[in-house]
Amino acid sequence: MTSSLLNSIATKDTLLFREGSLDQFRYGIQHTVPINTSLNVAKYFTVSPGISYTERWYLKTIEKTWDPDSGVIDVDTVNGFKAARDFSLSVNMNTRIYGMLQFRKGKISAIRHVITPTIGFSWRPDFSQRGHGYYKQVQADSAGLLQQQYSIFEGGIYGGPGAGKSTLMNFSLDNNFEMKIRQKTDSTETLKKVKLLESLALNGSYNFAADSLRLSNINVSGRVTILERVSLNMFGTFDPYVVTQEGVRINTFEWDANGKPARFTNGNLSVNFNVTKRKKEYKSDKATETELSEINRDPERYLDYNVPFNLTVGYNFFYQNNIALPDQLTQTLNFSGDLSLTPAWKVTFNSGYDFEQKDLSYTSLGINRDLHCWEMSLNWVPLGFQQNFFFQINVKSSVLQDLKLTRKNDRFDNR
Repeated sequence: MTSSLLNSIATKDTLLFREGSLDQFRYGIQHTVPINTSLNVAKYFTVSPGISYTERWYLKTIEKTWDPDSGVIDVDTVNGFKAARDFSLSVNMNTRIYGMLQFRKGKISAIRHVITPTIGFSWRPDFSQRGHGYYKQVQADSAGLLQQQYSIFEGGIYGGPGAGKSTLMNFSLDNNFEMKIRQKTDSTETLKKVKLLESLALNGSYNFAADSLRLSNINVSGRVTILERVSLNMFGTFDPYVVTQEGVRINTFEWDANGKPARFTNGNLSVNFNVTKRKKEYKSDKATETELSEINRDPERYLDYNVPFNLTVGYNFFYQNNIALPDQLTQTLNFSGDLSLTPAWKVTFNSGYDFEQKDLSYTSLGINRDLHCWEMSLNWVPLGFQQNFFFQINVKSSVLQDLKLTRKNDRFDNR
């Protein structure tokens, strides 16, 4: 069981402690109880059933009423404790299918293909039904003919239970291709593993509870790394239903109308080249096991002052096939990295060029200083609508991560 408490407010620092500011705080407590297990069935299948229960506690809810004089819906705050409870059930099953193609002669020893099919079912009741008391109806027009449904937890920091019953079947199919190459020396022969295609996946879902359009879009993705320096990622979405000239999806399959399995809607292709090869695994006597695990899991988020410089160049291409609107096309060339000026000073940068807008894309410059047990960072966005700066001094230790001093200036502040 996990519990969390949040209390937040979005306002200017000059208005924080003025009269009425306490009413603007959004706060709540959330308890989550996930129950999961994993079972081996018939030796080759892994079945994972699970139950998820969530409970949220609020001291404020909302009440909406129709104001006939102004012709609008008024929203009032209702003080008092209220709990929002919801749950869902799920079960997933997966297995692995191996295929091997071996060669007796030549440099290639074998090619291996691993298929990972997964199928799952999940169920969640409709929490908008009257018996739960989480949703209400409000008049939405002067004649009283139009009714609008709303959640009494609308605007709550943790949200509220979802509306609508859901009975989903999820499915996915992942493929992995590897090759073994013979490497001969004077006395021995060794085999080297080479990744041909790290992942080629397909996934989607089917909602049995929906009255129409039960099948979701089909997502196809691929990932491959070349020479440990170049990473290639592909993603595409295909719609199995027909879309009218006005851009409205109708409950007719593309296969029945046009003889096609699905219609391509959008796709993304990104290529990244890392000029400076990072270490495969970071080790340190000063860091804890948890800290090292986080760094090795996502090294791009952390600065290594022992590396003189690091540079990554990437190309991103996005295309969206619209029906009622013009097609959308985006091409950007991005570059990011860091440069160590001294063993304690490091400069970071991130920028690029947008070929469609013919202008620089999001650009930022950072300065970081290692202060032994402390660290200092300054991030500056000099161009565009998002121009801002953010300055922070904080303790390195994750135990004292809340001990910090920050200063910022962005587009939401008065200049």
